[in-house]
Amino acid sequence: MSEHEQVAGMLSAKNAAPLELDPSRTALIIVDMQRYFTQPSFPFTDLFEKMSPGVCSGYLRRVRENVIPSIRRLLDHFRSNGSLVVFTAVGTETQDGSDLAGWARGLDEAGLNLLGTRIHRPVGDPSWQIDAPQSMAQRCTRSVSNPWSIARGTAS
Repeated sequence: MSEHEQVAGMLSAKNAAPLELDPSRTALIIVDMQRYFTQPSFPFTDLFEKMSPGVCSGYLRRVRENVIPSIRRLLDHFRSNGSLVVFTAVGTETQDGSDLAGWARGLDEAGLNLLGTRIHRPVGDPSWQIDAPQSMAQRCTRSVSNPWSIARGTAS
């Protein structure tokens, strides 16, 4: 047996063991479920369709058939155990997207060049909203406008 096969076997055995989490010390963090990442006809998918026609159909099908149902199951489990659930979203608070991370600014530039519009919508735009049916977002009680405040334990 090669070293690679030995390591793969150890990892497989480790991954087969149940993962025990302390609900009081565990949070579920759901990242980037904004409408423009999960539904067709928003600049995000329009850009990729423009670059490679048909590329988003499989992506959007997986989001609809696998990702959202999996998130719902995780939400049910975490909420039933009283664990914290956090939704994050990417949006810009400037008209030019200058506050976005480099990769997001790059997508914005590609959108401007190919579609004539930015990819990342301003905070508050309907497409920026979390793509969570009422059952997913039911206990959302606060938003954090300053992402660094959550690390200090204060929401602003």
